[in-house]
Amino acid sequence: MAHLGLQGDLVVSLPVRDLEKSITWYQEVLGFQVVLKLKDPLWCELSTENRSVRVGLAQVREVSSGDTTPIFRVKDLRAAQAALASSHVATSDIEVVVNQAKLLTFNDLDGNTLMLQELL
Repeated sequence: MAHLGLQGDLVVSLPVRDLEKSITWYQEVLGFQVVLKLKDPLWCELSTENRSVRVGLAQVREVSSGDTTPIFRVKDLRAAQAALASSHVATSDIEVVVNQAKLLTFNDLDGNTLMLQELL
């Protein structure tokens, strides 16, 4: 196995149609904060509660959602679901993986799928 010298930090990049609207959505709905914003290219990095994980938003002309689903761990999935509902964000039903976790999915403004996970 090759040692790549990874530093432990992670940026998950997601394509968006309107960078400003997406920044606002991620701030208001998920509580993320802007830590880097570029004009060329149109790019923004947002901090999460885990300091080693950031979400990068890249403005593109057309968004085609892929199969990548960032999973964010929460302490109380029902409370997180209620918080999303209060922001008018539709979620899936909570799925239980026996003896492992509870999961739910939802989408951002551009249809990118995000997941919340509560460990059992």
